[in-house]
Amino acid sequence: MAIVISERENVLEVIELYAPDIRIRGNPVDKPAGSIQLELHKLEYRNGEFVRMDPLGIVGETVGEFAAREFDVNGKTITGLDVVTVVEAYTAMMYQERIVGVVEESDPA
Repeated sequence: MAIVISERENVLEVIELYAPDIRIRGNPVDKPAGSIQLELHKLEYRNGEFVRMDPLGIVGETVGEFAAREFDVNGKTITGLDVVTVVEAYTAMMYQERIVGVVEESDPA
């Protein structure tokens, strides 16, 4: 996500938000009590050249709060619950591919 800060003759300053670390911490007893955190940084460009990166801080909320949100993505509305469901499906897929698949490959039986 980029925000144009200012434009002067021959100088375009652009600020972009960047989240290099996104953490989802599950709570096996109470799923909505889990947490989602973003480590936010501000990237600055001048005339397309990267100038600097400044940390803004860590922000987040509970999984329950996130699940209640709605997002406009490419003209479609998706919910935080949709995203949580995708992460759960991805978790199951990775387990099948990376854990079960490895066990099956190494099992001589």
